[in-house]
Amino acid sequence: MAGTITAFISTPLLLNSYGETKFGLLVFVLSFNLLIKLLDSGFSVGSIKFYSLFRIYGKINRLRSSFGTTIRLYIVLGLLNMAVFLFISLATKTNFNFTNQESILAKRLFLVLASSIPFLWVMNGMEQLIKSYEMVSYVQIALIIQKILMLCAVVLAVFYGWELTLYFIAYSIALVSPLILYSLRVKKILGISVLKLNFSLKEFKLIGSYSLKVLSFTVLQFSVNYFRPIILGLRSDISNVAYYRILENFGALFLAIGGAILNLLIPTLSRVLIERNIKLERYFVYQGTKYLSYLTSIMVFAFLLSSKEILRLYLGTEYDFLTTDLNIWVLTLLSIHNYILSSIILVRNRFRSLLIFNSIAAPISLLTCWVIAPSIGLRAAVVSLLVYQISMIIFMYAFYYKKILLYNSNELFLKSFLIPTIKIMGVYFCILHLRSIILINSSPVIQILISQVVFLSISLFVFIFSLSRIEREKMSLAFNKFR
Repeated sequence: MAGTITAFISTPLLLNSYGETKFGLLVFVLSFNLLIKLLDSGFSVGSIKFYSLFRIYGKINRLRSSFGTTIRLYIVLGLLNMAVFLFISLATKTNFNFTNQESILAKRLFLVLASSIPFLWVMNGMEQLIKSYEMVSYVQIALIIQKILMLCAVVLAVFYGWELTLYFIAYSIALVSPLILYSLRVKKILGISVLKLNFSLKEFKLIGSYSLKVLSFTVLQFSVNYFRPIILGLRSDISNVAYYRILENFGALFLAIGGAILNLLIPTLSRVLIERNIKLERYFVYQGTKYLSYLTSIMVFAFLLSSKEILRLYLGTEYDFLTTDLNIWVLTLLSIHNYILSSIILVRNRFRSLLIFNSIAAPISLLTCWVIAPSIGLRAAVVSLLVYQISMIIFMYAFYYKKILLYNSNELFLKSFLIPTIKIMGVYFCILHLRSIILINSSPVIQILISQVVFLSISLFVFIFSLSRIEREKMSLAFNKFR
């Protein structure tokens, strides 16, 4: 969440300071930092799992051996990653459709990224060990310091008018700053210097085989999320990458809320499924999804109601042209309504058919973006996202929920998702029509405040009176206990 907020605050400051082209170049270069994010999404799960097991069973020697193996692997991968960025930096003019000035700047940015990437790999490896000891608060403190330093770099760059390369150097230093705290904690945990740890082929096979299985399930979803800005930079004007980051920042706020909900649900759903409490499971699936659909719809349509005014307050009237694309992007976030079902999928570990479908849907989505980006620019990424989300919703309701999870997909789609969404959408259109008549000459702030208060009040009223009498009584009791 801290990273999402940092990016949201930094974007307008950097965009106003450096302009669309330079800021687009910055986002484009950072988008190439894919390998560490991709491999970390698989290896972090495997490493934390086995570190935790060795810790619980008191096998300190195996813990040291497995960590030494992982950290040496990460050093090698970091050096290879650095070599790739160095190679790219030497051929920015030939590889990308940049002007001479843009090519020189991109080369400098890739060189800075190359110099920091090995440290970032090592830092991530150390973070996994610390998390396996359940020292989440320690990690959070280190990351909060990191984000504060990043914001300081932004403020200094804007205030003193730094060149983009100098800002990126400061950003990179802030990015790897947790390495100092992590190194101290790792030495305290292991009781030995990291330099004295050895590589073990046995531990490499153990952790590596498990991590590759996890990676096979995350690679396609990862590619859909992270390759779009690269495609935009390769196939259209670099300023479209800057616009993409703006839309992504708003989407990230919604996804952060959804991620928090997912983290809260997984432990509870795990217990429900282990105890085979069918009645409670069905309540979570059908009623829980209905409640989440109301919440998601209220968040999405509340934003759509004032998206133009919010965008103006965020960046100014010159970015009004992004409103339509932003609205489409936010509409795709209605998919957050299925996070309870996603939690059940994670707990039950039923990925096979999902992986097969993803292996088709993800390439089609990215290919769509690649083909239409030269003609419609930024909207290609938005259309690509829309194609992927619609195809996933059709697959999940038409096949996966019905055949794999054995739920009534018709009831789920109609009663738990579609009807709540249509009700809130109806409130949205009513308020939108009334606002166009009553508040047409009001300031953006007044329009936002009045529209949101009225919309949220009516939406809450619709939600409460959509519940049965028993459901309202249960919610009243829960609220009284909370008080």
